[in-house]
Amino acid sequence: MLQTDAEARLKMMTSWDVDPQLTQDEIDILLTDWKVPFYTPDTWNLDSAAAAGWLVKAGKCANRFNFSSDVNSFSRDQLYQHCIMQAKKYNNAMLTIEVGNRKTYDPVIGNVDYTNE
Repeated sequence: MLQTDAEARLKMMTSWDVDPQLTQDEIDILLTDWKVPFYTPDTWNLDSAAAAGWLVKAGKCANRFNFSSDVNSFSRDQLYQHCIMQAKKYNNAMLTIEVGNRKTYDPVIGNVDYTNE
């Protein structure tokens, strides 16, 4: 996958331009941090990058709080809860990269080779 394609997908997965927005620098950092340096030169763990992106977004709205007036009630913490829910969703997703017959990338333990079973 080309880096421009990975960037476009990550932006889509994180709703990067929706409040709270991610900056282009933050997208670049996420792509750098979640590049997978084995087998093929242009491989990213986009699920983990998206989870990290949603955590960044959660941090940007963590100071929003609920409040009420005589007429209105505002539940501003819902945005924070949504960002955390999205981070969990992408964190639980398993990105599988197939190279050859049966090679898998696990974001916790790294490359796992099942070809010699």
